[in-house]
Amino acid sequence: MRKMAHAAGLSWETMLRVMRRNLRTKLYRLKNWQLHRKATKAKRLTRVNVVLKFLIPCTQVSIIWSH
Repeated sequence: MRKMAHAAGLSWETMLRVMRRNLRTKLYRLKNWQLHRKATKAKRLTRVNVVLKFLIPCTQVSIIWSH
């Protein structure tokens, strides 16, 4: 790794700093993505619940009507 840094004409410190920054942004993005996914999942669940809450009474009513 250090040899690579020297070959690229970078000092080891700058290489580390860049890597650390990249890692931090990656972690940050990952965390954001996970939060986003959780939110979308929750939204989807609530939507399903709403649909079910709406559908179940309708089906019950239709069953009553059909009998």
